[in-house]
Amino acid sequence: MIRRMQIDNYRCFSNFEWAPGTFALLLGENGAGKTSIFDVLESLRDIITKGFAVDEVFPASTLCRWREGHDGLQTFRLAVEGNGGEYEYCLQIQHELPKLLKNRISRETLFFNGQAVFEFDGKDIHLFSDDGSAGPVFPFDWSRSGFATVPERHDNTRLTWFRERVAAISVFSPDPPAMHGVVRKAAAHSDRSMQNFAAWLFSSQSADFEIGGAVAASLRGTINGFSKHRFIKVGSSVHELQIDFEFRDESDKVTNRFELTFDALSEGQRNLFALYSILHTAVRQGTTVCIDEPDNYMALREIQPWLAAIQDAAEDHESQVFLVSHHPEMINQLAAHSGTLFERDASGTTVCRKFVWKDMENITPAELVARGWE
Repeated sequence: MIRRMQIDNYRCFSNFEWAPGTFALLLGENGAGKTSIFDVLESLRDIITKGFAVDEVFPASTLCRWREGHDGLQTFRLAVEGNGGEYEYCLQIQHELPKLLKNRISRETLFFNGQAVFEFDGKDIHLFSDDGSAGPVFPFDWSRSGFATVPERHDNTRLTWFRERVAAISVFSPDPPAMHGVVRKAAAHSDRSMQNFAAWLFSSQSADFEIGGAVAASLRGTINGFSKHRFIKVGSSVHELQIDFEFRDESDKVTNRFELTFDALSEGQRNLFALYSILHTAVRQGTTVCIDEPDNYMALREIQPWLAAIQDAAEDHESQVFLVSHHPEMINQLAAHSGTLFERDASGTTVCRKFVWKDMENITPAELVARGWE
């Protein structure tokens, strides 16, 4: 579980710290930094596990340009609990000033319960075994993290565990109009906007047949008339997501049946399909799932069952779920016990604090936010 995030010199974050729990609803005005938190987590995941170049995910444009006198140094820290202890990860990126033409990793470290696991000093990587003894030292390219290149060994299980835990961070910003129902190539991971939704679901169901049944069971009680979904082969290597609808009368007699392709569904129905797929696919043991405005295109009565289900799943699987929303129903249901309020002070710096609701004069949390009283 991510216990603490510290961010310095990134967009609206200067000496920023956040200590999330198991479930969090991020609140605040547009531009307060809610989505930027997700951007940082996604970028750290890509650097540590995929070997992305640092200038791809943390370009000079992400610096706090309004902060006078800064030296171009960005710092990111993660405290992650698990594997019988606590990890402390730190990444420092030096941007060349004043032209801001390039940047490099000046330092990257990982400690487990205070014991060194990995260190890059700007020139060389220093590896340490699980027993704390010093291991190999070798030069490395400062334009990217060496984490992704370190092979798994019997004596570096702590490093491997941390890398796999970071890989279990998922970030979603569902965009129903952009979602495709045609699968030309399976996708092990969903992209952020879920444009490749059908390809991701196809791959997930192929790897675990129980996922399809769980998604269908949830949707039967959510989308009117939903019966089942399936992938129909429409070419030599092309499949299309199809949904079967079935309507019954009061005597349980079938009155109408028809099929629709995923692309023929409404935006709200597509979003429901995506949200329940996230619930049954991404929320697993030891994962962190970030969803930016999941309530788009949703009616109040549609989002509430999903909210209850994903909270239960996070608790059952000992995972983390972070949501960003301006939806009154979500604020009323979650803010009092899981809300974190993001605000920018007069200097432009974002700070966060626990949302406080005292149920005064029967004002709902959503109304409190709308009036600007919290």
